[in-house]
Amino acid sequence: MIRPPRSGGRSKLFTFGTADTLSLAQARQGALSRLAQAQLGDDPHEVRKAARAAARATLGTLIKDYLPVAKARLKPRSYENVERALERQLVKLHERPASELTRSEIYKELVAIGGYAGNRARSALSGLYAWAIGAGRVETNPVIGVNKVVEERSREHVISDADLFAIWQAAGDADAGRIT
Repeated sequence: MIRPPRSGGRSKLFTFGTADTLSLAQARQGALSRLAQAQLGDDPHEVRKAARAAARATLGTLIKDYLPVAKARLKPRSYENVERALERQLVKLHERPASELTRSEIYKELVAIGGYAGNRARSALSGLYAWAIGAGRVETNPVIGVNKVVEERSREHVISDADLFAIWQAAGDADAGRIT
């Protein structure tokens, strides 16, 4: 236990643990380290609070905070897709601290989702982390650098002359027929 000096306020006790969990040498080393941090202006209590807050910020809590923001800025169908990806498809990651997720964990889950849906989940998760960085909730986006599950190809369809003729025949003399 130490009582590091605090600038402009009362000092508080800072405990490391009990005597049966730490040796005397470990306790002294910890005390010297904390006192040195206090001399440099760091508050050990604030450092501990920040670490605990970061541990509480799970992916699930970020999703709950992000979805209302996403709903306000996305079209309804796009929002449904983002909500599905984050709440149902990535449910195995919800209990993990958001700042500790790794690329390999994310990629493993995306592969389990599979196909184009995995790519959409990757996009939704990246959007969530972009928002969280802007809101000061996390420092990095672990989705950056994660490969897509499948490479997507754009569809190519050229209307043939026979298809075009069938469209004109079906349109008839109504307004649509005159326009085409």
